[in-house]
Amino acid sequence: PPEPLEPIAFDLAKPFKTTLTNGLNVVVFEDARLPLVSFRLAFFSGDAADPEGAAGITSAAANLMTEGTENYSSKQLAETIERLGASLHVSSSDDFVIMSASSLAFYSEDMLTLMAEVLMRPTFPESEVDLYRRNTIEHLKFQRSQSPFLAAEQLGRLNFGDHPYGRISPTK
Repeated sequence: PPEPLEPIAFDLAKPFKTTLTNGLNVVVFEDARLPLVSFRLAFFSGDAADPEGAAGITSAAANLMTEGTENYSSKQLAETIERLGASLHVSSSDDFVIMSASSLAFYSEDMLTLMAEVLMRPTFPESEVDLYRRNTIEHLKFQRSQSPFLAAEQLGRLNFGDHPYGRISPTK
């Protein structure tokens, strides 16, 4: 085999860290080589914190946050983000809910404003909730027809028992 290549130096800028008066921890990594910004807002609570009998509620709320706010319909929000050439997503995992956004640095103020709108003013329109519910039920039906899903579900139960980590997906 050929000799390995020489190592390439990888220098990551030192982060700037601070805590705001409201308790929000802020970490900034700055790299001026590209005119882009990426924002991540993480909440230390995820799907594992769903109340008994309401598995999937955190995931549903995260997915529906971008489907309408007090000032934007789902379509208006999507069009605004697209017009900026940006992205804005909210997702959940077992332990976190994460809102992420990226855009050209020029639009960073606009993106922070949109993130605040989605975070502070979601309306969860009934039509979007109903669509999400129907799509989720169909997805659950599909999952239940797949042997890897069924195996993962059993493995989760065996490894974690009644702990929330043992839940692989919500029920109908």
